[in-house]
Amino acid sequence: MNATSGSTSSNSTTIQFVVHGNGIINIGTGGVTYEIMAITASTVTLRNIGTDGNAWYQKLKVK
Repeated sequence: MNATSGSTSSNSTTIQFVVHGNGIINIGTGGVTYEIMAITASTVTLRNIGTDGNAWYQKLKVK
């Protein structure tokens, strides 16, 4: 879905997704909505707003 964070195409893909239930990606922040900041053939960078109000960034790499 379209990101609701106010990001622009200069710093984000402006795409977000929701992980429902107790699902987490890598670390548990309490937030369920993840924004795809950047994506390449070997990495994806995500931003998540945790229940603490902080932005948490994760870079996932192909192993």
